[in-house]
Amino acid sequence: MTIKNILLILTLLFLLAYANINAIACVEGCSNVREEFNFKSYPSDATHGWYTGFERNVHPLCGGIDIDHVVSLKEACELGLPRDRWVEFANDEENHVPACSSINRSKGASDPEEWLERSQDGRGRDYEIKYYEKYLDLYYYMLDKYGLEKDRFLSNPAR
Repeated sequence: MTIKNILLILTLLFLLAYANINAIACVEGCSNVREEFNFKSYPSDATHGWYTGFERNVHPLCGGIDIDHVVSLKEACELGLPRDRWVEFANDEENHVPACSSINRSKGASDPEEWLERSQDGRGRDYEIKYYEKYLDLYYYMLDKYGLEKDRFLSNPAR
């Protein structure tokens, strides 16, 4: 192997390492973005959680109703939402649904597969996501609306 080839290989390895460090830094930069998104929360007068159909103050997993982002703020950041669209995204009511508080906290910033798994993992109170297909439709609609990458999860990226 010539010195030229060795230098070429070393240069490529350096560039790959540099690209990975930048990608990691970008994702890590999304871990604490909630305040920067400037979400203007509002109360919900809904009586049922959108994902589960549980009735507020009747079902034990539905003591209250929160406004949930179908595509979480953290996930939108990780999927490449440009910073200049963060406030618009956070306050886009098409991405908001009323959710039982405990279900919302269980969902967190999960993608659809992670959340479905978490809802039935036996580590806490399991629950059925009654409107999962409806959720996926809205989830993918929001990804399309904001031009976000959608083929990194689920077995059916063609949605």
